Amino acid sequence: MKELFGTIGLNLKVMEVSGYVVLVGPEEEIAKGEEVIKTFMPKETGEATEAEKEYTTISVPEGFTLESLQTVLRKIGINVDVIVAGNVAVMVGDSETLSKATEVISTLHGLNKRPEVSKLEYSVLEYPLGLDLGMVETALKTLNIPSQLLKSEDKLLVIGTKSEIEETKKLIELLKPQMEETATATEEPRSHSFVELPEGYDAASLQTILRKIGINVDIVVVGDTGVMVGTVGELSRGQEVLDTLKKLKAKPAEMVKLDYRVETEPTTLSLVELNDLLKRVGIAVEAMEVAGKFVLIGSNDEIDKAEELIMTFRVL
Repeated sequence: MKELFGTIGLNLKVMEVSGYVVLVGPEEEIAKGEEVIKTFMPKETGEATEAEKEYTTISVPEGFTLESLQTVLRKIGINVDVIVAGNVAVMVGDSETLSKATEVISTLHGLNKRPEVSKLEYSVLEYPLGLDLGMVETALKTLNIPSQLLKSEDKLLVIGTKSEIEETKKLIELLKPQMEETATATEEPRSHSFVELPEGYDAASLQTILRKIGINVDIVVVGDTGVMVGTVGELSRGQEVLDTLKKLKAKPAEMVKLDYRVETEPTTLSLVELNDLLKRVGIAVEAMEVAGKFVLIGSNDEIDKAEELIMTFRVL
């Protein structure tokens, strides 16, 4: 006990008299010492014997108080007794719980190393069933969002500035598995890719276009980067559409507004033949094949011309 008091900066003399612990020192420090000793006393609960208590010391992260540390730890289900003396925290609990608490506080220390001066906050979420935490952390790193994630049982602690927490929540919602009643074990797993949005389009308009032509993906913008979520096959087809839209936007300025149409009538032309023909006759339309149908992308006037041309190759 004397060694513990010395570690947390309490200048107390400890003696044992007739089975009692006697503390000698300034009144204020004796009060703190008594508080430390109480954390080691067994609670009379009438329940089975508690796991043996241990203690560990760790420096208090900058900007945190005893109350805020206890709140963070208990919100994520880590029940330890914490006493703060100066800039040192003493934690008392069983070995496993102390290990978890030390990991959390070490992470809080790391957050204060960021160069920007921002107020750190935290949010406790229910851990989404089946969420790949590694995927989320990779996405956060790629998007340069410096929030920190800590999982404890069925809780997820998100630490960062207010805006970082909101961006992280948005990303978690996007990347969590879709637990629909219709899902089956044979469905292709969902993945994600980072995309550059074509100029003039937002996430909502792109998602509408893609779903209209049968590509079921979700698109969200995090910071300045777009994230597209779907199966590997859908991501590949979605990327083709985005590349086409970028290419068309690079054409002359008279192509102000782009549109699309799905051709349902069969034609004798292949996709390669159709695009080659459109290019040769000077029609500024790009054709794509989705689910066995041609999708024409361009201005309305140019699409009208393309449809007239395709009509001559209809299957009778």
